[in-house]
Amino acid sequence: MSSESVVKHFLGRECELSELNTYTISGVKVMQISGMTKVGKTELARQHAKRIIHSHHVMGEHIYFHEVSLRGIPNIQHVVSQLYIKLNYPTANTLTENHLSINETNSEMNQSSLYSQEHCNQPPLICHPKSPAHSSTSDQSMPSFQELIDTINRLQEHHLILLDNAEDMSSVNSSSELQTDFLDLCVAMVSNSDYVQLLITTTVKFKFMMHDSVFRTLDLKPLSEEYAEQLLQLTALPVQIDGKQLKSIASLCGRMPLDLILAAAAIREGTISAVELCTSLKTRPNCDETSAMISASLDRLTSVLKEHSAQLEYIPGSFGPGLAAAVSGKTSTAFVKQDVLVPMQRRCVLESYMDNILKTKRYDMHPFIREFIRDHFSHLRDEDIVRDRFCVFFAHLLNELSNRVDHQPSKTLPLLSVEMQNIEKFLREAMHCAPERYRTMIQAAQHGEYLLINFLPTAGAIEFYEACLNSARMNGNNIDCAVMLHCYGQALNQIRGNWNDAYDCYTEAIELLQPLGDNDKLAKLYASMGWNLHMQGKERHALNYFHKAYRMQSRLGLLPHKDTAATLSYLGTVHTFVGMLYIVLYLYYLYLEIAIVCNRNMFFFTICLLILYYLI
Repeated sequence: MSSESVVKHFLGRECELSELNTYTISGVKVMQISGMTKVGKTELARQHAKRIIHSHHVMGEHIYFHEVSLRGIPNIQHVVSQLYIKLNYPTANTLTENHLSINETNSEMNQSSLYSQEHCNQPPLICHPKSPAHSSTSDQSMPSFQELIDTINRLQEHHLILLDNAEDMSSVNSSSELQTDFLDLCVAMVSNSDYVQLLITTTVKFKFMMHDSVFRTLDLKPLSEEYAEQLLQLTALPVQIDGKQLKSIASLCGRMPLDLILAAAAIREGTISAVELCTSLKTRPNCDETSAMISASLDRLTSVLKEHSAQLEYIPGSFGPGLAAAVSGKTSTAFVKQDVLVPMQRRCVLESYMDNILKTKRYDMHPFIREFIRDHFSHLRDEDIVRDRFCVFFAHLLNELSNRVDHQPSKTLPLLSVEMQNIEKFLREAMHCAPERYRTMIQAAQHGEYLLINFLPTAGAIEFYEACLNSARMNGNNIDCAVMLHCYGQALNQIRGNWNDAYDCYTEAIELLQPLGDNDKLAKLYASMGWNLHMQGKERHALNYFHKAYRMQSRLGLLPHKDTAATLSYLGTVHTFVGMLYIVLYLYYLYLEIAIVCNRNMFFFTICLLILYYLI
């Protein structure tokens, strides 16, 4: 039987859906769905979203639905970055990690197949370029809180945003600052636009300082006895469960949808009978009551599926078949679907959903199931091997995204948004990979600099570059050391605003590269040093380094080239600061010439030219 033949049932929540619909129609901006874990909060939110989308479609209107998981989010900037990308590229044809093909012989990712030329590049819904505050090759930088609000202010179509697992914003592992930032973000989003509505699922109730006409809470309870038994029987089909056992199992599961679905799946797949399940649940110790059904179901997985579940649990966020194949050691996505994903879906260990932006199926584990697997099955995976596979996958993915971000931001940034939680783990774990992965990690660190520093602005990026720098020093490779010093300096500049330490990194890197003569790496270093000095108010010294960079790039024949365009834009910015406006016009003219050839984002600099023209 194929996975498609297993029907996912949703029932017993008509009253709750009607209540949410009433809130929506009456103009409520923030709807909080609270309740115990496993009670079905996320599924209720998704079903409500489906109905809202359908009702808008019937009226000839369009509404975008975005889902953001807050599970394990370290700071509010992650949420800001994800929302900024989703709101700017709501209908993008994107790259997906499923375009990664798995080599039949060594399970390595074939980078050339990541991008499909069949997808045409679409412009962003909202073009919001920024000034060149870094030495990256792109004209975009990390979206700030205010830039997200500015984006929301310009919205002309409706957006329904689901913020899932919001309890992690107030967990014991989270700071009070994170909870405050989260509440402030929610209030700011709905206060600045009539086109945004929020759905929040959480096990704890948040108190928003809003009127009841704007904010409402729905407390979700377990299913009624009648609907609990119906859900159990429908999910177990074609197996028929005796009425007495049906009532007993529903009661032992606490009428919680997740437990009922797990029980039905185990019975349907023949791993346990209804009678055996009743006996098993009754004999579980009371102290483990909350996980009794999960334990009874997952303990009966085959040893192979237990190992695969442990491997997939290593992935902290949602994932596609490509990543699943990589971490489980399968040679293709077809094999991982056949041997891992379909069997685990049939046992309801995994849930799947269609990502509205990526237009592809993704998989995830319920937090409660994830916790059980981590506690009971994690010893079954080889941590070193799984880590190695995971990190190599994301090293290649970062390389590909970095290669495409200049020309196809509407394809690359949405995927980065979806994979943000997984990339965060990559940054933490990459330093522990096997020595033979050194070159792969150094390349990912070098090519992924812009994305890592500007869209993942956490201590993880700094620690990652610090670890890569230490590895380069141990390998005694001066060029790698210089490149990592450059990247580390960029991270210190952008994330911590530590100009002095960044200056020291650039200085050491320049000393390593200067003996090699003219080279593109040294030219980029000069440009970064110039921007560092500009940020410290040392404009004349900054201009000296920018001119060094431009002259070297000219000697190297890097005309046209995106790095040369970046240098010209920096020169224009600094000349503006010192009041040399006629030179600025010429510099921006050169920039635009190169930008046209390189297909770069020219909006910001076109505006600069117009402003300068009227000033002069």
